[in-house]
Amino acid sequence: MRWTTLLTCMLALTIFAICIHPETGEASKSTLVTQNEKLRKQLKKERKIYRTQIKELRRIAAPILQPTPEGNKTLARAFFNDAYYCAATIINGETGGTWRHDIAYGGRYGEHLIHSGLAYGLGQALPGSKMLVYGADAASNPLTQLIWFRAYANGRYGSVCAAANHWKSNRVW
Repeated sequence: MRWTTLLTCMLALTIFAICIHPETGEASKSTLVTQNEKLRKQLKKERKIYRTQIKELRRIAAPILQPTPEGNKTLARAFFNDAYYCAATIINGETGGTWRHDIAYGGRYGEHLIHSGLAYGLGQALPGSKMLVYGADAASNPLTQLIWFRAYANGRYGSVCAAANHWKSNRVW
């Protein structure tokens, strides 16, 4: 249920409770209108605050939403949380420190390379096309690549940090 629907229902219940005379059970029309108007103003004020908060969140999230090296790092920090440094160890090594989401083995760039049979993406999935199971946008969306990354690390090594330890020892994962 959306918050506005819930708030409207709560406000309607408040009006009903306030405006019904406790002994006679009759509603006062003037009280209802007055209370309704006050609640509409309050709801309008709440909506304005909500819109302002959404704009601020979009402004803050803009670097995360951009598939740039810095945006990819920010996204990975938020996505991996405590395991970020472990994931960063692998991603730095696999992408040569570029954090490019569209990098293929050998330092070539381009989203078309996901179908090349080469290792591709932040975690250098080999072949890159196996990430497509996690989303059709795997070639262009770093979040889809990070979801694949975590699933692969957890499935094969038990955790992202265990995968990083393996990578440190063998320079492959």
